[in-house]
Amino acid sequence: MQFHLKRATENLENESGYQKLPPNAKAAVDSFAFNVGPNFIYDEDGFGTINRAIRASDPQAIAEALPLYNNNETAGLVRRRAAEAELAVTPAMDSINSTLANDLTRQFGTPAVRDGSPVKWGGTDYGWQSPESFNSIDPPSVSSKAKRKAGLFGLLF
Repeated sequence: MQFHLKRATENLENESGYQKLPPNAKAAVDSFAFNVGPNFIYDEDGFGTINRAIRASDPQAIAEALPLYNNNETAGLVRRRAAEAELAVTPAMDSINSTLANDLTRQFGTPAVRDGSPVKWGGTDYGWQSPESFNSIDPPSVSSKAKRKAGLFGLLF
């Protein structure tokens, strides 16, 4: 299995956007590559939408692109692409320390594990909080000045 997965993803390794993806987005792209073959990254006519998303290192765009490649609504591929799309935007978790993966993409209140204990993301102002201390902080509010727009994964622009 590892041989075939490595063969399917070896062409992606040279893409800087792929290298910058969070772990679960990378796993979703790996699953896609395993299914469609290793050369899709060079096929702009057939795979341009997902290739642009990968090169931009954009998990949300990858999730939006994946359902496009379902072989005319083949039921099994529809389910597979939906699962890959969900995986692409799911923060990676680890039972011992999941606070390092996707810190910049976590939404306020996202649960994680730090040194084996549960924590919640308090945003850039508060960082990781125990569940007890998390309940005492105020959630971030969207600034009324300049009407910033919530973009990819809740980051404000």
